[in-house]
Amino acid sequence: MCDRLTVAGYKKPDGTFDFSEMFDECKDYFSQSDFVVGNLETPVANAGYSYKMYDFNAPVEFAEAVKNAGFDLVSTANNHCLDRGVSGLEDTIKALESIGLKHTGTNSVKKLPTGIIGNIGGIKVGFLSYTYGTNAFLNKVYLKNNEKWKVNLFQEQELHNPLYRRFYKSRFGEKFKSITNRLFSRLVGKKWFGPVWERTENSFRLMRGMKKDIRALKAADEKPDYVVMLLHGGGQYNPEPMKRLKKIMAKIAGMGVDAIITNHEHMIHDAVMSSDKVMTYSLGDFVSTSRVHRPPYDEMGQYSVLFNLHLAKNNGVVKPFETTFSIVRKISNGENRVKVVPLFDLINKCAVADERARILNDNLKIYNLFRNSNETDIKSQKEYKL
Repeated sequence: MCDRLTVAGYKKPDGTFDFSEMFDECKDYFSQSDFVVGNLETPVANAGYSYKMYDFNAPVEFAEAVKNAGFDLVSTANNHCLDRGVSGLEDTIKALESIGLKHTGTNSVKKLPTGIIGNIGGIKVGFLSYTYGTNAFLNKVYLKNNEKWKVNLFQEQELHNPLYRRFYKSRFGEKFKSITNRLFSRLVGKKWFGPVWERTENSFRLMRGMKKDIRALKAADEKPDYVVMLLHGGGQYNPEPMKRLKKIMAKIAGMGVDAIITNHEHMIHDAVMSSDKVMTYSLGDFVSTSRVHRPPYDEMGQYSVLFNLHLAKNNGVVKPFETTFSIVRKISNGENRVKVVPLFDLINKCAVADERARILNDNLKIYNLFRNSNETDIKSQKEYKL
């Protein structure tokens, strides 16, 4: 992520930007991978840079820093992809292509499939990216029917129905939601109306389109051996994955996807691995100023997970032979500046006993959280097996 504080923090006196130090501590780690994938949660558009808390736009130097850190592919289907409108979406695609950074999730050309296939160590891996929404309730950018192919959505944009949108935002709507939520809280113990960013919108047509997209990718001339869905969905800062998200991911897995890597919660959630499917519900925020320079200041939110999928091909069938992960932490590196450091390195460099004990305790918590385990003591390592 690259919000207004990050943009301000990395602006140089001559008006240019240099974000490279944010990723420097992880470059060696990424260099050990055949292919590095991330979620680029900001436009890179020829428009004003970020000026509101939840309104993103980054200079092209940010994308260049991401590429130079070792990323080979970025997912662009997320809730901030239309923060600078449709033109900003198209500018972003042009910027990424100009620096040679592969991308999937948003489209400037109408095509099927919308994904991308990479030959990684002799294994063809297909990548698709879809998002739950585009923050339309904030940026007020609603795609026209003939524009909807530009963003891979698995449900309609937030409050897409204009009549319901007017009701939802009206004084009467606010009163109605308040009364209804109190009533349902008493009757069934939960609210009827959740936050707008956790709304369930109409998804039948778009999920059908996703299924068609997956089939088209698998039928492409290159025919991927393995298919990964980069999904943007869930809520905000929830302590565990939403039930609806789990249902959606199960449905997507049934469409022929092999791995689903989900993000959006800003928190680390657990990962699930069965005999033939891999799912992560949230890896946390790799780069952002939240928990460092702005609230919420929940310390565990400073951590994120680097998830490693090790694939092997036997008798023409590709499956993971191992899944591993590493824990990283974003720390302050000056006013509005952050850098990401492997937690293993922080632990080894920490000379203050109390601080080291606290970091080790956090390391154990995240280890148990991501693995859904209950260990009481583990050895600090750069990389753990799932």
